[in-house]
Amino acid sequence: MAEERIDWVRGTPHRAFAEYAEWREAVERADKGDSSHLIAMLRSEKIPGPEARALIADMLSRRPLSNKRGRQATPAYLLTASEARLHNLRALVRYFQRKGCDLATAMQSALREEKRDDLHLRCLDESPTDAELDEMISESEQLALENFINGRRGSTQRMKRRLQRE
Repeated sequence: MAEERIDWVRGTPHRAFAEYAEWREAVERADKGDSSHLIAMLRSEKIPGPEARALIADMLSRRPLSNKRGRQATPAYLLTASEARLHNLRALVRYFQRKGCDLATAMQSALREEKRDDLHLRCLDESPTDAELDEMISESEQLALENFINGRRGSTQRMKRRLQRE
């Protein structure tokens, strides 16, 4: 088990010593600027032992974490407002498809339902017809939903790839 303490005089237990050597090598590489091996080990199923955790903590305390220049990538756990909206719309599309609608009709129904909810939240008492709602829905909204459903939205694809790497 990775939680075993290493007896440095005897070099036992051997398994814990070998695991420590892997972590030490990864930390040394990270200290020299190549953190890819350490990141890969942290994302793997390997659990660092107490000595390895001490090495990682020491390295992080000496090398402050800093952001790269330029716009920072959105963390994988954080959805933008537009991403969250598209996820909700996709759920509505699936709901309408389960009720027997084809994809195009389900997408249009989902956009209408979202507009109805939006108008309801704005406390507007009127109940617009489907034709009026269709006029309120822009082509860009339709295209964004279609691209999202078909997996052709760039930011969504980047987020999926980032989550798969972790």
